[in-house]
Amino acid sequence: MMKTIAYMITTYLSPESLFHLISALDNNEADFYVHIDRKKNIAPFMDLFSGKDNVFSCRMK
Repeated sequence: MMKTIAYMITTYLSPESLFHLISALDNNEADFYVHIDRKKNIAPFMDLFSGKDNVFSCRMK
């Protein structure tokens, strides 16, 4: 299936809120590109999305 929507989300707080946002927007036709502030630990965010193949993390150097 071809993906038709791509979301770019910038975050640095509340992994749980991000999870709820993505869950609400996810319709199996969307990809999510999440930028997490470099100063933050990425693990709590990525742990919530370990089973999702349409959520990708982006970090700027």
